[in-house]
Amino acid sequence: MDPISRLRTHLQSIKKNKVSLSELELIFQAHPCTDEQFAGAILELEADGVDDPLMFAVNPYSITNAVHRHLIVENKTTYQALLQVLTDVPFTTLIFGGGYRVTKSIELLPMQLPLRDPAHEFYYFGDIDKEGIHIWHLFNERVLALFGRPARLALPFYRACLSREFASGKENQRDFEQALQEFLIHFTEEEQIKINGCLAAGGYFPQEILPTHELCTIWRHTAWIT
Repeated sequence: MDPISRLRTHLQSIKKNKVSLSELELIFQAHPCTDEQFAGAILELEADGVDDPLMFAVNPYSITNAVHRHLIVENKTTYQALLQVLTDVPFTTLIFGGGYRVTKSIELLPMQLPLRDPAHEFYYFGDIDKEGIHIWHLFNERVLALFGRPARLALPFYRACLSREFASGKENQRDFEQALQEFLIHFTEEEQIKINGCLAAGGYFPQEILPTHELCTIWRHTAWIT
């Protein structure tokens, strides 16, 4: 049996709604495989059940646009902060990603927001840590497959985070080397050095490092239409 099938069988045997991080660690150790295979097994298992709805807010002033832009943010605090200026920006939706959940629920966008002949552009903003980068990587692959468009990094937000000092507390996160390399190519050499240094030290740049007024100013004043 291949690694993903073994993992899915074991996860299904647990018969729980929630599995703790320590339990997942034990499963990973008992069924050796790559990080990508492990993440894929969990995503496939989730796909077997009822899909979580895609959680988003709609900008009524952009609903008739020829191109529909969507900003996906990883965390609730950032979502709530940006929600207040949604009608001031050229975006159709603000989407709450909720971690890995959005890599599956994005499939529901055409059903939850049925638009005639839509053209989509996706922008993603998450934490700068190994897991956050991996979520973007998986999400990017998913929207490429579904919509034929990449999930662009919302670079003005990321660069604002990089202007701060990173926080500690992510020493135990796994490495996702392919995701990291594809993430880094969007940044300058100086920014890459700062990101690599942060991750090597077990640090991270959380979205919450940016206050509400700065988040809103960035979203309002960036030239997103190019």
